[in-house]
Amino acid sequence: MKYHILLAEEAVEEAANEMIKEGKPDNNFSKVLAAGNEYKAANMTPFYTYDYENNDIYVYTKETFGKKLH
Repeated sequence: MKYHILLAEEAVEEAANEMIKEGKPDNNFSKVLAAGNEYKAANMTPFYTYDYENNDIYVYTKETFGKKLH
C-alpha cells in the first residue's frame, strides 16, 4: 500500500453525490459506498483508500486487513 492514502467516508459520499448531480447515478464512488454498507451490515468496519499511482479507490475492512483469508 505504498501509494495508498486513507479517505474519509464523507469524502467518498460527497464525490458520489456530485456524480449523481451530474446525471451519473451508477458511478464508482456509489459502488464503493455500497460495498462499505455491505460490510457494515456484516458488523465490520470499512475504510477507504485511494491509490494515487493507479487512480483507484478501494474498500477494506479493519477486521480482515492484512490477514490471510482462505
